[in-house]
Amino acid sequence: MSEEKKQEEILEDVESIDEDLSEVEGIIEEDTLERQLADALADAAEQKDHFFRVSAEFENYKKRMIRERAMTMKYAGEPIFREILATVDNLERAIAQGQADGVEAEQGLSSLLEGVQLILKSLLTTLEKKLKIKSGETTKDGKFTIDTLRCVGACGLAPVVVADGKVHGRVEVDDLDNILVELESGVS
Repeated sequence: MSEEKKQEEILEDVESIDEDLSEVEGIIEEDTLERQLADALADAAEQKDHFFRVSAEFENYKKRMIRERAMTMKYAGEPIFREILATVDNLERAIAQGQADGVEAEQGLSSLLEGVQLILKSLLTTLEKKLKIKSGETTKDGKFTIDTLRCVGACGLAPVVVADGKVHGRVEVDDLDNILVELESGVS
């Protein structure tokens, strides 16, 4: 064989190698792009999963807060009702003493008056605990003052509570907490 043929064969081999090299580079480039795409898809799936978990967690948090708020509202008045029970007991005892059979009217009236005084003391104690002030004092924010008066000109509505200029008539112990909540929230 001649030199020329050898060179031609070598050139053909080189060209063949170049073509094969181009194909290999294309395959490598495609493989790299496919791997990058797969990695990007996996990352996107992971981010999506994380988003759904955080979203579900937030929804659970909202539901839990709604339940806790409902429970708080449901039992918010419980402490005042516990304190009021003693006052109700005193009122029942006062009424029973005032209506006792075989007791003179004067003694029954005296017992009734004593019972009402106990109830007043109990009501004042409940208010003092709730507002954290004594009778004759005003709260730091200036919203509440506890005063006991003989008459506010509404004897027909007795017992009365004057709160923020509004007269609440025929007030029972159970009404005190509602009046305080109404005043604190600014509802008239």
